[in-house]
Amino acid sequence: MISQEDAEIAINLLSDTDLEAAQLKRAMLAHEYIMKRVRAHGFLAATGNVEERKSQAEASEDYGQASEKYLDAVEAYEYMRNKRATAEIQYEAWRSINANRRQGG
Repeated sequence: MISQEDAEIAINLLSDTDLEAAQLKRAMLAHEYIMKRVRAHGFLAATGNVEERKSQAEASEDYGQASEKYLDAVEAYEYMRNKRATAEIQYEAWRSINANRRQGG
């Protein structure tokens, strides 16, 4: 059973993390953009046919580091998104339980 206190905690989490969630999404998108730029620079600096240049670019140390930063940003954003989704579910469950009580169910 979800208490009113649990519902309040869920609502507070949602309202307190709006900006943080947006910042995490921005960071994720920024790291994706950086990763693509690093790959493009590596591709332009490489020699050979298209596939060889692509492979060289993706195998570079800079691209590996950019990919790791991007994956870290994705993980942080998804963690926050899941946390907020759980809070939404808890709040909606509390609302549903209380609506049923008011109707005599």
